[in-house]
Amino acid sequence: MDFGKVIYGLLKERNRVEKESLFKIVNSNSKLLTEVLTLKTKCKELERNEGDLRLENVSLRQKKTTSVASEEQLQQHIKIQEELTGLLRERGEKNQEIIDLKNKLQECEKQLGEKDSV
Repeated sequence: MDFGKVIYGLLKERNRVEKESLFKIVNSNSKLLTEVLTLKTKCKELERNEGDLRLENVSLRQKKTTSVASEEQLQQHIKIQEELTGLLRERGEKNQEIIDLKNKLQECEKQLGEKDSV
């Protein structure tokens, strides 16, 4: 038996076994690194989305505040319009009273003119 060949065969077998286990470790490490990079990318994207959502939230809150203020302004505008309508109606009634009184005055003046001429 040649000890050199036996040792060489044992070393070859050991290298094959270790190579397989190291290959599995390197392969797993490569897959894990790929996953880490993917997760980091997703994390950055989520952080950007979070920032966008925060800005949108602030914008929506401002719009809501503006909307509430607009609603109050609308209610105030409606109230003022109703008040104006009432005042215009009252003015129309007063104008009609003036016309009626002018007609009555003309009638009275006419009657006075007829009495004076008699």
